[in-house]
Amino acid sequence: DKHIFRFGAEYKPLDFLSLLAGYRNIPASFVPDGSAIRDSGPKANSYTFGLSLETVFGTIDLSYEYRTLRYYDSYFSNTNYNTIELSNLMFAYTFKL
Repeated sequence: DKHIFRFGAEYKPLDFLSLLAGYRNIPASFVPDGSAIRDSGPKANSYTFGLSLETVFGTIDLSYEYRTLRYYDSYFSNTNYNTIELSNLMFAYTFKL
């Protein structure tokens, strides 16, 4: 059972421009060996920022996501935790007919 928490906001300073921001807390689908809590895995934090621009011919969307996952792992390192960082840059264009 996974419980994902999401939050997003949109701000329109102009009629054709939207500024977007979001947060997600995403549980991983694994439980590391040696974990004290055995019924749920570690949770990743995802921060997203973007903008949406409406033109005569369609909409241009551009967004950036930064995701980090840090979890305790007693076998792979002498620091006893692992960190995974992920960055995504997304671009979309929707055209109007």
